Amino acid sequence: MSVRSYIAATAAFGVVLLATPALAKTCGNTGAGFQNWVQGFATRARKQGISQKTLNRALSGVT
Repeated sequence: MSVRSYIAATAAFGVVLLATPALAKTCGNTGAGFQNWVQGFATRARKQGISQKTLNRALSGVT
């Protein structure tokens, strides 16, 4: 990934975080709970206009 792509993905990720209300969401005590949270986060981000390509870059390796 180029530096420019990394900066774009990071900026997009930051915009999503800032645009989302600060509501605490529990994800349980298992890895499955966290993966469900990540999936929900990605769904909300797509609805706000973040491309799938950007999400793939931003969330790559998040487990």
